[in-house]
Amino acid sequence: MSSNAYPSGPGRTAEDERDWLLSVLRVQADLQDLYIRHGADRSWWDAALRSLIALSGSAFGFLGRVYRDPDDRPFLQTLAITDIAWNEWSRQLFDEYAVDGLKFRKLDSLFGITLATGDVVVSDDPARDPRRCGLPPGHPPLTGYIGLPLKDGETLIGMLGLANCPGGYSLALEEDLRPVLSVVGQMIARDIAERRAAEAVET
Repeated sequence: MSSNAYPSGPGRTAEDERDWLLSVLRVQADLQDLYIRHGADRSWWDAALRSLIALSGSAFGFLGRVYRDPDDRPFLQTLAITDIAWNEWSRQLFDEYAVDGLKFRKLDSLFGITLATGDVVVSDDPARDPRRCGLPPGHPPLTGYIGLPLKDGETLIGMLGLANCPGGYSLALEEDLRPVLSVVGQMIARDIAERRAAEAVET
């Protein structure tokens, strides 16, 4: 498959389309199989993020569940995130939160827009985007960003963030990734339902 050529992108050949479809079908099957064998454990979340990063040609990203505070304010808990530690402080932070995930609550930010609205967010210049909230000192620069919602019907249950694809991002990527995003969303919804059922039995 040619580099950074999505199905809807320019210059794609019939061979590119075939290779893309095979890649998508393989990822769908692998994630479904992994879920059946292990449920939505850490290995499943990591596999889902790695696959979506590879399919999109991104450099790094995060994937997580959306929860709500008692006041119904949404927040994101990452369950898979690329290790981009840039100094000892960030290394310690990553190691500390790698298992339980980081919680992001700042809604006036690029990722926060997706949390607040459930919409896809694309930025070709995050450093100058007026919607940005800034990066910690030393964080690798963002040259492009896309935030993609994961839904159960109309309910936002998860979110995928991708960054630094060499050719940038467009809304077409959401359509291209939709078959995989749909599977990921279904597995998250299934995990939520199974956990609620288990909690109900315990009580």
